[in-house]
Amino acid sequence: MSDVELARDLADSLLLAAGRPRRALAPPGPGAASRVRADCALRAEPDALVRMRLRFLHFQARRVEPDGVADCHGIALHPGDEAVAEEIAPEYRLADLLAAEHTLVRVVPARRTVEPLVCGRVVRSRWPIHVLVRTRAEAFARAGRRAQGLTRLSIEVLNVTDWPHSLDPDDALRRSLLVPHLIVALDGAVFVPPDRPRERDDLWPVLLAGDLLLASPVPLPDRPDMPITGRRAAGA
Repeated sequence: MSDVELARDLADSLLLAAGRPRRALAPPGPGAASRVRADCALRAEPDALVRMRLRFLHFQARRVEPDGVADCHGIALHPGDEAVAEEIAPEYRLADLLAAEHTLVRVVPARRTVEPLVCGRVVRSRWPIHVLVRTRAEAFARAGRRAQGLTRLSIEVLNVTDWPHSLDPDDALRRSLLVPHLIVALDGAVFVPPDRPRERDDLWPVLLAGDLLLASPVPLPDRPDMPITGRRAAGA
């Protein structure tokens, strides 16, 4: 199993399996949190590559037909919402990110599936989500010897879904990115830990290895207890 796959398992166990989502990027609207950002510093070679995985949960509505059917030969049937994992995986040459900001727009499509049963059927429906990812890199502007030769990588994720604001909160949640997080892997570069603890309302950078980072919606310690080694040590 690769380090990136181990990072996915870590995110699944610490973030996605935590019950009711504690963080959501809602469609834009009054008072809605529709964007999140991750910043990190790295020391890179000229041909460095940045590989990202934006991951989040997407609620789908589960409806039982006909209405009122709660049991089918001993199988309990209940309407409600189910969480489905989604992933968007862009990658860029660092030189291209230094030259210009890159914007990726991705539509997570609407889906409808029907599961026939002896006693009726289960209908699962998902609504579309429009996701925008902005990625850029720039030379570190901070003075000091430690900042020399460093690059700042910034990734911004926005929910740009257009929706009627008259809908109730559950409908808005079905058009939201739930527990959004990023796994960022580097080729030809290493992440550099910050000088002091981060205090921000965006994604929390968690070093998993020198060339592997989890940007988490909740604070986590660096290098959690997972068998991730990376190809190089952090800060090398």
